[in-house]
Amino acid sequence: MIRITRFNGSHFYLNAELIQTVEGAPDTVITLTNNVKIVVKESPEQVVESILHYRQKIHDAWLVASGSASTGSERLDSASTSSARLDDASTSSARLDNASTSSARLDSASTSSARLDNASTSSARLDNASTGSARLDSASTSSARLDSASTSSARLDNASTGSERLDSASAGSERLVERTMPAVQTTAAQTSAGQTPAVQRRSGA
Repeated sequence: MIRITRFNGSHFYLNAELIQTVEGAPDTVITLTNNVKIVVKESPEQVVESILHYRQKIHDAWLVASGSASTGSERLDSASTSSARLDDASTSSARLDNASTSSARLDSASTSSARLDNASTSSARLDNASTGSARLDSASTSSARLDSASTSSARLDNASTGSERLDSASAGSERLVERTMPAVQTTAAQTSAGQTPAVQRRSGA
């Protein structure tokens, strides 16, 4: 709006957007867009200056509003950036949690593997102990067999000794037979002659 003065000295405000032309012939006549003509005391230059001043105010107000809007938009952008950063931080935290979980699972898997290795070692030790026990059993069996062989050998030695004793007894018996045979033969001859050994001895006496 611009401030205008009528010829009677009264003032009023006119919408500058409705002004179509400003003429000075010789009085200043303002023609509106609806073809209404208004005669004013200001010169055409003064009217134009008022219009320019009015438009400058509108432009400045638009710049201020635009700046505020830009500032608001920049703030929104900054808030969006901060939100995006928070989202990135949350994502990074989630990834760290996943990495920690994976690390814990790897530790658990390593522990399980170590337990399996210990179990395998224990099983191998048990196998070795079983093998050692089997070898001891085999050694005991071999020792028992050796004891049995020694017993059999001793029995054979005893049998040999008994056989030798029998042979010695047979030899002694033969010797006794050889020694007694002449006496037996003499006794038999005397008997066949009708004399006993006692009679012979008395006859000889």
